Amino acid sequence: MPLQQQSQQLYAVTDFKVKDVDVELGAGYGFTPGSDRLIFKAIIGYAFPVPGKNNDAGAASSSMTMGTQPRSTPNPLLGK
Repeated sequence: MPLQQQSQQLYAVTDFKVKDVDVELGAGYGFTPGSDRLIFKAIIGYAFPVPGKNNDAGAASSSMTMGTQPRSTPNPLLGK
C-alpha cells in the first residue's frame, strides 16, 4: 500500500481510576496523508461485580497467583 494511503498515528495516553470507573484519555497525531491529523480518544470502563467474588481482595490473595509462595525459613546469613 502506498504511504499516502497508510494511516500512521502516535498517541499520548493517560489512564486513571475514579472510584469504580476506569478512565483512559488520549490525543493522537497522524503523520501520513491517509491518516487523520488530530485524534482524541476516551475509554470509560466499569468492572461489574461478580456474585460470590470478593472484589476488595487483591490479586496476591487470589488462589491463582504465578510463581511460588514465599517460605518462612530462617536466613542463615543473617545469624541469630
